[in-house]
Amino acid sequence: MNIAILSVYYVQARTLWVAKMQLDMLQLCSKKYNITLYASITGGREIVEPLLGQYSFVKLIEDHSTDSNPSKQHGDSLKILLNAAKQKEYDYFVTLDMDAFPIKENWLENLSILLNDRQPVAAIDRVENGDSSLTHPSFCVLKKSFVQENNLDFYPNSTHISDLHFQHFLLDTNQRIDTGITIAYQLSKNRLDWVRLQRSNSANIHFLMAGIYGDSIFHMGATSREPKFYYQISNDAIIKRISWLKNLPFLWKLHDIIYDTRVKSISKTNKICMSTISSKLKRDPISFIDTLR
Repeated sequence: MNIAILSVYYVQARTLWVAKMQLDMLQLCSKKYNITLYASITGGREIVEPLLGQYSFVKLIEDHSTDSNPSKQHGDSLKILLNAAKQKEYDYFVTLDMDAFPIKENWLENLSILLNDRQPVAAIDRVENGDSSLTHPSFCVLKKSFVQENNLDFYPNSTHISDLHFQHFLLDTNQRIDTGITIAYQLSKNRLDWVRLQRSNSANIHFLMAGIYGDSIFHMGATSREPKFYYQISNDAIIKRISWLKNLPFLWKLHDIIYDTRVKSISKTNKICMSTISSKLKRDPISFIDTLR
């Protein structure tokens, strides 16, 4: 089974260990597959490029895309990687965040049984973060035929935004725009379905971070950005209580002050939780993941 893995690396000195763990776990759990990891670096090149060079299955792809929106940047980089991988013959194309990795040897075998022409994609489905129709790019498997038959994007471009069908898709699904949504949209447009890998943890340290999906993939979450999560913020009791202030003259400034203070507080709590998760992963990743399963 020939597999192209697409990973975007935005790395800081404090997160280099996460990228190494992803590569080590991928190598450990993929011995029965022929994998090539197509990598692009959007941050921390001087730190992560030497690491990537230590793995024979990694192919570094030049990525000159830039965007102030990190979600769009991620989507643009994934498209560059997909276009590079399409030049070779692969059975499956897999997007994988730098803080996500398989946790068992038959991680793709089990999924490939579920994929077919009517259901050509399997992806993490983070319903716990308020998503309803987002093929999340932290782990998304695309069948070769689906890639060949469609000009795929991972983030909406101007054509999508002006497309009434895309706007109806957003309204019908009540799905916010994020990286991966255009894969879900393409499936919907073609009247196809996808395999939804939902959180399967038996134990949770956090509602979103340190997630196991389909008992096959671990995703740490928020390694490359501030740990501020959509569902947490949109459902926070204090933020909901002050929402009426934002449209009032003068009082909107008070709203913004309270809102920013509350978001910083949520982020601080999440950082403490992330520190606990990181310590446990560094100490013994296999044992820690087993306690979550």
